[in-house]
Amino acid sequence: MTATDLHEVAELLAEIPEASRWTEGALAGLLASGYDPWIAVSEGCVVGVVIGRRAADEFELLNLAVSPAYRRRGIAAALLDFAFREACKAGVRKVFLEVRAGNDAAIAFYRALGFSQSGLRKAYYQNPAEDALLFSRTLPLAEFC
Repeated sequence: MTATDLHEVAELLAEIPEASRWTEGALAGLLASGYDPWIAVSEGCVVGVVIGRRAADEFELLNLAVSPAYRRRGIAAALLDFAFREACKAGVRKVFLEVRAGNDAAIAFYRALGFSQSGLRKAYYQNPAEDALLFSRTLPLAEFC
């Protein structure tokens, strides 16, 4: 993702209630701070985004979003695969994320990708208030690097 993509990514995230707090300004701040954002483009339009950050040998997945019109086409899995391969090249071995406790589809998706629950943050999310489930997984070297 580059600065020229910020408006489209912000518009995509505005379509998704769980991701609507990610404004164009917030995204610009992430880019300037060295976060790792990658986008998926179809027919010239941004249809998906994954945002993460690396620290030593860990990667925190901050956001994964796909336009509702493009869901169930493997875009989220492809974005994560790319992000994990890039993170692995940089020495990452462990990936962490948080997900709303009531987001059954996301929980099933992450479990299918090899994530397991590693913790709980009570009342972490607002509007509505909801717990966050913490998930993690190790990146197998042979698979990603």
